[in-house]
Amino acid sequence: MTTCKFWMAALAGILLLEGVAAGADAAAEACRKGVSFFEKGDYESAIAALTEAIGLDPKNAGAYCKRGHAYARKGDLDKAFVDADEAIRLDPKLALAYSVRGWAYAKQGNRDKSLADGNEAVRLDPKDAQTFCLRGVCCQYGGDFDKALADYAEAIRIDPKYAEAYFSRGGAHHAKGERAQAILDYTEAIRLKASYAKAYYNRGRVYAETRDFVKAVADYTEAIRLDPKVAAAYYNRGIAYGKTDAADKAIADFSEAVRLNSKFAAAYVSRGIAYEKQGDLDRAIADYTEAIRLSPKHANAYYGRGRAHGQMGEADDAIADYTEALRLDPKRADAHYGRGRAYGSQGEYDQAIADYTEAIRLNPHSPDGYYGRGWVYAHKGEHDKAIADYTEAIRLDPKNPHVFFNRGWSHWKKGDAAAAAADFVRARKLAYKEE
Repeated sequence: MTTCKFWMAALAGILLLEGVAAGADAAAEACRKGVSFFEKGDYESAIAALTEAIGLDPKNAGAYCKRGHAYARKGDLDKAFVDADEAIRLDPKLALAYSVRGWAYAKQGNRDKSLADGNEAVRLDPKDAQTFCLRGVCCQYGGDFDKALADYAEAIRIDPKYAEAYFSRGGAHHAKGERAQAILDYTEAIRLKASYAKAYYNRGRVYAETRDFVKAVADYTEAIRLDPKVAAAYYNRGIAYGKTDAADKAIADFSEAVRLNSKFAAAYVSRGIAYEKQGDLDRAIADYTEAIRLSPKHANAYYGRGRAHGQMGEADDAIADYTEALRLDPKRADAHYGRGRAYGSQGEYDQAIADYTEAIRLNPHSPDGYYGRGWVYAHKGEHDKAIADYTEAIRLDPKNPHVFFNRGWSHWKKGDAAAAAADFVRARKLAYKEE
């Protein structure tokens, strides 16, 4: 009887060990899936797989750590902190857990805690490229780009095939205004990881800043092919299309951006600008209005709507919108210029002159304020002042036929026929057409 009990107990122990082993294997497989999803940027699926792993193995520090990293990448910092803390509790020597928590602190803007965790991760594992890379991110968020670059370089030295380190270093170069170096790093990240959608997207942004819009469109297009659910990629491609006068394509991209993210105020503003360029002012105003509803402090939206109202001859509405744009952003020379035009169209010349004068003060290198103020002075009969402003506008932009024509008109009104004729001839040579 005793022997029978012994063997039964032994068998139960064997079955329990087999069950534990099977559970561990299942947890490990769920972890592998989670890591694979994470590397593809599919953070939702990564979280689901890692949650399964934790359910199978509640003491798996690595699963908590990686799930915390996925939460951080999604922007869910509270859950990221919870998981990183639990990972550290389970394994106080797990360097990556400190890196993840440091990264989350960096996103939160807590520079001191971020760097403390980054330093602890490197101390625990000074031979791991990822710990250096993530500390570099902490430094970068803290504004210390040189230290960030040093950490990225060390990560690359440890692992020359670490695409994320090149990508991150590209971001630091970009932040420093070192565009050529940024492009080189993003290109290397893409060479190492051909499916790196974010690297294509970021390189596209740099190309756009250098006004190479053809390459920018190509990179945004590849980023969209790899990850078609990122509204920002459509938005930025739309901006690039707009710079190449492909208005229909720009509108299509802005429309897709707002379909993916219905609260994307900037995309409504940009689509409004595109509609405005096509002369579709009603749709432009509708988009600007929606942007204002979503973001009531969006100065660009008020400015754009004011400009559209002005083109429709709705001066009072234009003035109201320009005034709100200036309340939100008092240093906008273009809004002063636009409001000056609206006042001028109503014959409110003193207010117009005040706005044009402020536009000139804020942006003395633009011909617009001088041209607008000259027009008002001319309509007030103050032709000497008008000629002075037109002359400055011509100095700043000698290819605008309308300024020559209007200066010629002021010369004519003063009785200087020779000067008027010279300006009219110049206007005609520049293909003047009556506004």
